[in-house]
Amino acid sequence: MTTIGRDTVIATNEFAGRPEFAGMTVIEVSEADSYACNWIAINDSLLAPAGYDSVRDRVVAAGFDA
Repeated sequence: MTTIGRDTVIATNEFAGRPEFAGMTVIEVSEADSYACNWIAINDSLLAPAGYDSVRDRVVAAGFDA
């Protein structure tokens, strides 16, 4: 699980439904793609692991530049 800002997290299915994330936007990632949760937020920039375009697309759809 990684927070990427603006009350948004990227989390595997195992963590996505946690009560701590209530009221937040959760971009859910399958266990098979769990490495795709490893984003780094630096100021207004996001660094993401390569090869997970579907996750990147969902981050962009949530309003982030990725």
